[in-house]
Amino acid sequence: MKKKKKPKQVAATVVVVWCDECHEVQLTPRQWKQVLAGQPVSVEGPGFHSDGEFFSDCWSFNYENKGSLIVSYGGDGGQAWVGDLESATIELPHERTGLKL
Repeated sequence: MKKKKKPKQVAATVVVVWCDECHEVQLTPRQWKQVLAGQPVSVEGPGFHSDGEFFSDCWSFNYENKGSLIVSYGGDGGQAWVGDLESATIELPHERTGLKL
């Protein structure tokens, strides 16, 4: 009998906009704590389609400095979004559910 996979616990969803589209990545409680502590964290995003082609995306937090965020795509190092975490929209589901980090 297969064991059911436990759903990923989400502590934060980070949303940025490029090319007039919202893109987001979900962070686990552990990842979110590391981001808030200023530690470098890299997370593979869900990917996205553009002009009929699929691209992978990588979200790099705190690599340039504390609070920085770079979203790169594809394998060639293209950067879709560069800025500070403060400029992104951050959704915190635990604020609605009472989950403590």
